[in-house]
Amino acid sequence: MKASDRTRNTQQALFGSTFAEWKMDADRAFDHWLARRGVSESSAKIYGFMWRKWLRWTAERKLSITAWEAHHIGEFLDDSDLHKHHRYRYARLIERVFQQLTTLRPGMHNPASVAVQQKLADGENAPTTFLDENERKAIEGYLARVPQLPRAITVNGDQWRGYRDLALLALFYGAGVKVSQAKVLRRKAVEASARTIAVPQKMGKRVHQTPVELLEVARPAMQTWLQLLASAGLPGDWLFPTAGDGRAMHAASMFRRVTAQLEALGIADGRVSRLSPQTLRNTYAAIRFDRGDTPEEVGSALGFVDEASPFRLHRGYVEWKDGQASLVDQSEARELD
Repeated sequence: MKASDRTRNTQQALFGSTFAEWKMDADRAFDHWLARRGVSESSAKIYGFMWRKWLRWTAERKLSITAWEAHHIGEFLDDSDLHKHHRYRYARLIERVFQQLTTLRPGMHNPASVAVQQKLADGENAPTTFLDENERKAIEGYLARVPQLPRAITVNGDQWRGYRDLALLALFYGAGVKVSQAKVLRRKAVEASARTIAVPQKMGKRVHQTPVELLEVARPAMQTWLQLLASAGLPGDWLFPTAGDGRAMHAASMFRRVTAQLEALGIADGRVSRLSPQTLRNTYAAIRFDRGDTPEEVGSALGFVDEASPFRLHRGYVEWKDGQASLVDQSEARELD
């Protein structure tokens, strides 16, 4: 072998030895990092799949490696619809990568360690957050102002996307679905009255179509969207197409469109806890608890497999409400001082 070839092979094997190389190509650097650790080929294939799934998620949100935060990891795990064991494995893998990165860039924080400490990888057992009364009113007022459909809408314009995004918000807030469920919904899943939506839910290895109630406040936006789909002649049968050609909307796009509306409403302003479709899912459960629905009824609508999960969610909501009441009491006490 020529000396130049040996040098080139050595350089390739050492790729990822600097932080700049990780920033330039985190996919390639990861593979070389695994190879240097002596990971078996079968394990490397699994870890590589996991790492690239995370990289795609961050790339879709234009998040550079230096911008990754703990809440991003939590949102990624929520979007990926992973079971608790797999959520933890993803978090630990990202944590180990950052342990390597901190050796290349001393002082760099490890967002995955924070995510584990905050129990963001724990799935349904994680601390739950909800929208308070004022935040709910802001969303419901927004959903109540559905613009009247114009006489003609062209599928090549942007006007129809506003109706679609409003229907998306109505779906997450009014039916508590996951992003992974929303992206595979067909138009026939929604009743003409928009009272119920047939949501795909995994029961073991099988997928069942479960009728889920759409809250009354969310129905006008969904009905208007169904009317637009029928009149505009958008091709295909996806409930939420991404473009005029009828392709299915990507999960990342759903996430961005919904959070953008929440930010425009000012709900994200000053909020400490995470704000995402998962927060809307939790709030859907809270609204049903408030009206007297049992944990079993709510758990069935949300598709919980573990029978204890809806009871944990209910307990989490009660504790959250007690905490909110305590904050109000403290605020009133300060005003009297």
